[in-house]
Amino acid sequence: MMLARMLPRALTLFKTAFSVASARFFSIALFALSARHFSQHENGVFIYAITLPQLLIQLGTIGWLNVIRREIARRSEMPANLFKGFVLRSIQIPLLPVLAIGVGLVLFSFLKSDDQSLFLCAAAITVVYAVVAILREYLIALGTPAFSIVASETIPFGFASICIWFFPPAHATGAALLFLLGLLVSCGLQIPVAMRALKPYIKQGRPEYRTRSWIRAGGFSLLGFGGRTVLDRLDTIVLATLAPAVQFAHYNSAQRATVLLMVAPMVLLPVFSPHVSKAFLLNDIPLLRREMLLQTAIVATCVLPLASILILYPDAVMGFLFGEKYTTSNQILGLIVFSQVMFALSLPWSNLTLMSDKESTYGYAHILVLLLVFPIALGMVQAWGAYAIALASLVANTVLFSVFFGLGMYDLMVDEGDAYKGACL
Repeated sequence: MMLARMLPRALTLFKTAFSVASARFFSIALFALSARHFSQHENGVFIYAITLPQLLIQLGTIGWLNVIRREIARRSEMPANLFKGFVLRSIQIPLLPVLAIGVGLVLFSFLKSDDQSLFLCAAAITVVYAVVAILREYLIALGTPAFSIVASETIPFGFASICIWFFPPAHATGAALLFLLGLLVSCGLQIPVAMRALKPYIKQGRPEYRTRSWIRAGGFSLLGFGGRTVLDRLDTIVLATLAPAVQFAHYNSAQRATVLLMVAPMVLLPVFSPHVSKAFLLNDIPLLRREMLLQTAIVATCVLPLASILILYPDAVMGFLFGEKYTTSNQILGLIVFSQVMFALSLPWSNLTLMSDKESTYGYAHILVLLLVFPIALGMVQAWGAYAIALASLVANTVLFSVFFGLGMYDLMVDEGDAYKGACL
């Protein structure tokens, strides 16, 4: 019985691992190609055009990406009319702010005439990328995480990488347009699959809404995801603004070299999230503990050996990926590696917080840590440059790992103890 239950999960993990690995490969390939093709200044502009929309999407969707994953995973337990109402609201509410942001970027482009094409491109990428992100969450919750990752991540990055390799553009804006075309291809692939998967659950009848409750959950998720996004994009927010573009390019390149550290948690979260959400809903504490300990063990086994290689051979890694001019980034690579290890280990436990309806804890933790480290980054960046951002990120991820792991273990142990006492009484 257990073997029959675990085999489909193992197969899904294998397919998702391949999808995440391909997505990370093309992500590295795209920025490695841009680093070799463009000057350091032009490469910094290209990175900004891609990373700024990612930041705006996390903030602009106002926390609904997590709410979509959690609620769609519970579709079988949700009344049909309520599910229909959620589907409608999950499209309407997060896209409205993103469209407003896109309009704002267009207006800003006309005020900043020297970078007009760049901001117009960023506006289009932001809107289309938001649609891709929403569809990705739907498909993950509907049980097709491997396809969702291929369509939403591998396709855009792979399309842009291949085009830059064979038809290298003269400027960063041209490369950003190629990425936008890849996003449009992603939308074309995801929309029919999502509609077909949702069709059995969308019944006839008037939709029922719990908009206030969903917005509240999204608001706390926004606090957390907004704080998490700002922490992840300190280079875009602080370094790109207050330091030379060369520093930004070096930091981002060093960070890209560590993306493989995130493969394990990125594989596990889409596969385990629906199961964790359902186990919490059913109050199955022993199952929750097994799910969490298994994820933590897999992450540690995959991450620690790779982190050791990056720390022992920084020059070889940076030179191989981005060229000799980026080998000086090894000065900050060690800090970024330790930071990413803490982040990778914390992800299963922060996801447990989200899947167990504790969005407020998730949100407050990230905001408090952001208030702690943002002054560090802001105050030290002009003197220490990229090193200040790497140090601030390491402090943030270490604190967050301690908080989520500690709270998660406490909840699982105390809940089971309470359940045991209740059974004895």
